Amino acid sequence: MVISSQGGPPLEDFSNGSWIPHSPGEKAINFTSLAVNIVNVCGNSFIFYLFATDRGLREARTFLILNLAVADFLWGGSAGFTELWNGIAGGFATGPAGCQIVLFLAALGIAVSMQTLMWISVDRWLHIVHERPSPSSVIMYIIVLVWSVAISFSTWLMLASRPAGGAIIAATHTYCDAPWFIQTPLMKSVAYFTLTCYVFFLTVMALCYGTIYRKFRRVRARIARLTVRSLGSATTGSSLSSQWSATFPAELGVQRSKEDSAVSDVLEMGVGRSSQTDRSERIRRRRERGQLMEQEQQEERAVVFKFVTLVAFFSVSWGFWVLGVVAYETFTSKPSPANLTGMGAIMAYTNSAVNPFLFIFLDKRFMSSARNALGLYQYN
Repeated sequence: MVISSQGGPPLEDFSNGSWIPHSPGEKAINFTSLAVNIVNVCGNSFIFYLFATDRGLREARTFLILNLAVADFLWGGSAGFTELWNGIAGGFATGPAGCQIVLFLAALGIAVSMQTLMWISVDRWLHIVHERPSPSSVIMYIIVLVWSVAISFSTWLMLASRPAGGAIIAATHTYCDAPWFIQTPLMKSVAYFTLTCYVFFLTVMALCYGTIYRKFRRVRARIARLTVRSLGSATTGSSLSSQWSATFPAELGVQRSKEDSAVSDVLEMGVGRSSQTDRSERIRRRRERGQLMEQEQQEERAVVFKFVTLVAFFSVSWGFWVLGVVAYETFTSKPSPANLTGMGAIMAYTNSAVNPFLFIFLDKRFMSSARNALGLYQYN
C-alpha cells in the first residue's frame, strides 16, 4: 500500500486499477504530459538516428549530447508509458512495484540530464575560452562520473522514501513522485542536495556561457578595429580571417559573413594603395564599413540569443519542479498543491523534450546533419 501525497488515509491500491485522474484538470495534465513525452521520444530518437548515420558526429565532445539524449529518452519514455496506461486503462500496469521503478528511472534520468547540460557548458568553455579541447578520455570519464552520481542519487532517494512506503501519487493523481515532505534526516539531505545541485548547475552554466560571450565581444572589437584601420590604409585583410577562425570553432555558429570575406579579398588586392583615393572609393569603403558593423551586431544578437536560451530554459523548466515541488514540500512539510505539482512535471518533461531541438537549431554541426538527413541541404 502506498500513502497519499494529500496527507490523508492510505491511497487506493494500484492493483485494483483505481489510480486514475479524477477531474478534467487532472486528465488534461495527464494527456499534456503524455504529448510532451511523445515529442521527447521522437526528438531524442532523431538524435540517435543522426549519430547512427553521420560519422562526423561521432567524436568525443558530441558524446555528451548523445548522453543527454539517452537520459531524456529513458525517463521521458518511462513516464510516457505510465501516463498512457493511466489515461486509457485507468490504472498502472505493475502496481506499487512499478511505481517504484518509474520513480527510480525518473530520478536517474533527471540527474543525468541536469549534470550533462552543465558539463556541456564546461566543455565549450574550455574549448573556446581556454582553447583546451577535452580529450576523448576525459569526456568518457565525465560520462562515467555522471552516471555514477545519478545511480547513487536515485538509490539515495529510494531509500529516503521508504518511511512513506516508497513512491507516492502526486497531487494531480497522474504520476509517481518522492515524498519530499516527510521530515526524516535522510529525505531532507536528498532534498537539500537536489536544491544545491540546481543552483550550482545553473551558476556554472551562466558563468561558462557568460565568459564565452565576453571573449566573443573582445575578439569582435579587435577585428572591427583592424577592419576599420585596414579599410583606410594599405594594410591587407589576410589577418582578419586567421584571427577569427583561430578563436571560434565552427559549432559556435559565429562565422565570417560574405561581406567579411569580400572585404578581406578587396583588402588583399591592395585597396587603398593610392593616397589619392577618389570620392566613389571613399563612399564604397564607408558602405563596406557599415555593412561590417551591421553584420557584427547580427552575430552578437545571435550569440546572445543562443546563450540566453540555453541558460534561461534550464533555469525556468527545472525551476518549476525544483522550487515548486522539492523546495515547497521540504520547507513547508506538506504536499505541493496540484497546480505546482502539475506545472513542475510538465515543465520538467518539456526540458527533456526540447533539448534535442535546442541542440539541432543552436549547433551548426547538428543542424547540418539534420538537413542532410531530411534531404534539405542546399548547395550554393
